Amino acid sequence: MVVDITIDVDVLGIGDAISKAVSTEQNQEALVNNLCETAFFQSGQKYNVLVCNLDQGYGHELGGTVFYASARHPDGTYGIWVFEDGWFENDGTVHFCSII
Repeated sequence: MVVDITIDVDVLGIGDAISKAVSTEQNQEALVNNLCETAFFQSGQKYNVLVCNLDQGYGHELGGTVFYASARHPDGTYGIWVFEDGWFENDGTVHFCSII
């Protein structure tokens, strides 16, 4: 299964690892979990990571964003944020890896 990824912010240079995580997963649950864990460990476990289905309603104010990408999967489009702090509100499921 091919999943399209668009990287908008990559201060940490982790885009290649995230792209590989996207292209290797076959189902939605594994994709989301792998994106969250890959982003967390590739960012040195120093930042918060959030993966959310962008097809559901959401709002946020995230500070210190060092990585953002979106990945299109047959089950939805997912946003991947690596950031320092802030808030996120969502109408659906969010996967959150936190250093706090």
